Amino acid sequence: WLGGIQAAEDAVGFDRIRIRPQVLPGLEWVRCSHRSIRGEIVSAWRVRPEGVRFEITIPPTATAVIELPARPGDELLEAGAPVAAAAGIELLVTGDTSRRLQIGSGSYRFFVRRALP
Repeated sequence: WLGGIQAAEDAVGFDRIRIRPQVLPGLEWVRCSHRSIRGEIVSAWRVRPEGVRFEITIPPTATAVIELPARPGDELLEAGAPVAAAAGIELLVTGDTSRRLQIGSGSYRFFVRRALP
């Protein structure tokens, strides 16, 4: 539950994955994985003073929708660059408490940099 790894409702053999990490107060990090028929799925996060780092791995021939906790004004980066400039990542929804992205197979390093109060 803390890593948020699930098969999408219409998935066949984890070809479509949903990842919704649960970052909770009092926890500094979580790392979890699931071995699917397509390969290993990884969801990990670590709280930093300036925000939260997420490491996501999606196996070959699979896609994922991920929902990362982020507030308006927070900066969302992948491998140190703004997500909007990253190839293969589609921003689906920006809400009051999260950002939803669609990604393909591969390993990703997202960072949600908290906006200053």
